[in-house]
This record gives sequence, structure tokens and C-alpha cells, in this order.
Amino acid sequence: MPSAGDKREKRPRATALEQAVRYLSRRTVSEQRLREYLSRKGYGEDDIGKAVERLKEKKYLSDKDLARARAGALLKRSGYWGRAIRHKLREEGIGKEDAAEAERAVGQEEDPKQLARGLVERRYGANWQETPRRRVASFLERRGFSPDVIVPILRELKSPPEGEESGE
Repeated sequence: MPSAGDKREKRPRATALEQAVRYLSRRTVSEQRLREYLSRKGYGEDDIGKAVERLKEKKYLSDKDLARARAGALLKRSGYWGRAIRHKLREEGIGKEDAAEAERAVGQEEDPKQLARGLVERRYGANWQETPRRRVASFLERRGFSPDVIVPILRELKSPPEGEESGE
């Protein structure tokens, strides 16, 4: 007598391509992440390579497109800039060239000084000019801004430069 668990028919194992399509239908990932996923699922390198090539042919998998979309999101939502965008994209498995190209593309669309000032105002509120210089500089540096963007913002702060005592 078959048990309740035996009633389900065993489906044949999905091909690497089928598994990849299912995965990509849930989330957009880089080629590297897709390869890692399929490998964890037990597919061989040959099957993974064929699946990835087929997906690239059909334009379902493009690190270049993913990099541009993610770079735009990192800029708009999180306020990342420059090298911070490249670093985040590299963490997501996007290649150096695609990450650098995406960072340049979004960088041409925005004014970094205006973006940085808006980030500081949003982060520290209406009295942002009272914030210690070191805190503002560190925040902007972690977001990937260069000194030529950070220094003019620091000049707007009312707090004295590091090492100077306020007149008491």
C-alpha cells in the first residue's frame, strides 16, 4: 500500500537552463552569481556554460545592463558615488569593466557636489551645518565622494576645523 508521500510523481530534474530561467524570474543577478547558484544546485560546468551562453544569446543575462541598473539605484536610493558604486557592483559579482562603465555612465548624469550636499542635509537634518567636520567627511568618503567634492561642503560647516579650539 503506497504511503501519502508516494502519491506525488517525481518530476525529472530540471535542466540547468530551466533552473536558471526560474532563478532569473525571481531576481536579476550577475553571470557570476548565476554560475554559483547553478553549481550549488549540482550542475556541471559544461551544463552551466551552455545555459549561460543561451541566456546571453536571448539577452536574459547581461552584466552590463545589470550594472547600469544597479549603479543608478545605488546612486538614487543610497547616495553612493564613484568608487563606492564600483565596489558595491564588484561585491555583486559584476566584472571590473562593466562596473567602471556603469559608474561613469551614472556619474555623467548627476552633479556630485549637489548630490553630496543633499545627502548631508538628509542625513544630518536642518542643522547639518552644526555637525562635526570629521563626521561629515567620513560619511561622504564612505559614499565614494572625492576630496574635491567633500572640501567645499566642509567649508560650509560652522564647526571649527579639526585641531582648532573655539574661542571661549
